Amino acid sequence: AFREPDAGELRSHHRVELEQLRTKQHATRATRLSLWTELVRSGPMISEAPSYLQHIDHMYQFAHPTTDHSTLLDVGCGHNGFARLLLLNHFYRSRSQQYSQDQRIDYVGIDAREDIVLATRNTLRSVQRHVDIVYSGSISGRPLLSPRWLLSFVDDPLPFAEQTFDRVVCHFTLNFSHNPLISLRELYRVLRPRGQFIMSCFTTFTDLAP
Repeated sequence: AFREPDAGELRSHHRVELEQLRTKQHATRATRLSLWTELVRSGPMISEAPSYLQHIDHMYQFAHPTTDHSTLLDVGCGHNGFARLLLLNHFYRSRSQQYSQDQRIDYVGIDAREDIVLATRNTLRSVQRHVDIVYSGSISGRPLLSPRWLLSFVDDPLPFAEQTFDRVVCHFTLNFSHNPLISLRELYRVLRPRGQFIMSCFTTFTDLAP
């Protein structure tokens, strides 16, 4: 027959539930750290995979078209190739029309590791030099992409005023946030009305191991 648990049993159940919650949170942190470590290690290799490049292209299509003198925030800019694709596509588009300063995109790339930010910045510079050589210096005086770089974690408050960006791209980054809802609110805070927010996340079963 059913009976009400006594005070001792309730305390015991409470301790078990707290321990289960603590273990679950620890496992979540461990899984998140493991995924982040593997992503950093495998990033350069993954970024050249055809399926990954196709995924980046889909994200670009969602962000397109950019308006004249657009502002774009790329959260988790390292290894993802979005800035490279943005520069190349914007250059080819600009060649089909008369260039003006209003076509420039103000790009801000954010990542949590300094070495990743530096690598992404250097890759973008290399792409710009290559395109400039191929097209005989035709973009040297045409700053189609005006990049800035910021070292910051996804949980950190963004140092921008409200409604700063026309596009916010958050690529495989929100998975590593300790407070995803707070991070989302912060990203939407800096997005302009009628702006576009493009996000991708790892699934529950993501495995980056080789």
